[in-house]
Amino acid sequence: MSSTGCCPPGSLPALQGAEDYEPKGTMTSMDVQAKDKVEKMEVYRVNVNGDGADPSIVLYYMYDVWGMKGTRARAMADTLSKVCNCEVVLPDLFLGDGCPSFEEMPAFVQRACSWNLAKPRCEALLKDEQRPVAFLGTCWGAYVGAWLTDGTACPTAFCQVWWHPSVDAGNMDPAMKLTEAELVAKISVPTQVLAAELHDPQSLWPGGAVIESLTKTAPGSEGLPPAKNMAHGFSVRGDMNDEAVRVEVQKAIDNLVRFVSKCKK
Repeated sequence: MSSTGCCPPGSLPALQGAEDYEPKGTMTSMDVQAKDKVEKMEVYRVNVNGDGADPSIVLYYMYDVWGMKGTRARAMADTLSKVCNCEVVLPDLFLGDGCPSFEEMPAFVQRACSWNLAKPRCEALLKDEQRPVAFLGTCWGAYVGAWLTDGTACPTAFCQVWWHPSVDAGNMDPAMKLTEAELVAKISVPTQVLAAELHDPQSLWPGGAVIESLTKTAPGSEGLPPAKNMAHGFSVRGDMNDEAVRVEVQKAIDNLVRFVSKCKK
């Protein structure tokens, strides 16, 4: 992991033109009680299949440091709502913010990416959720997912999926005084991990330390073969005009659908 604290060297930058997409869902605002103030957090919700969707499942999608406007997050949420046949919820955990550049990433990670900041926002988001919950985390979003799947933060969570995850707690969030291994050991739900071959550490590959830990503490977990020749961030920041990227993104989606369906049974 690089000194940026999140994305490894060579990772894809924020996606230009992501805001040009016409989302199919709706954005709402909710109050979050932080330590000494009330924050406003926007939440994107989409249910593409309407009344035909499965009401007994919901997918919460936690995205990366570039923020909602720097990735295909809403487009991916729309796609996942359709193929998973359920509502997808995409919270703006950075409250409209996002990492401005690679050069500013170390400062942004220290300023905005602590679990101490995300925790009250996630608690408010999930407070009344009674449905079985699946999580998707990309990059930093996987770090959030790890905290949310310890068996207590979201009791109805039944699985999670990580795409090119960044879960090195000691590097990203030193205030928590927790290593990557200690954080991963807390996870109690089956977790599917897809690393990007070009940049993600081999601890996230099949047989790696993270995968071996998950198979012990979260039976049913899967370490997928890394996305071939893909850069960290490919799923929501890669060039979809590139056939290789398109193929690997589709494979990631197909594996997510299979895994969520298997774990729900």
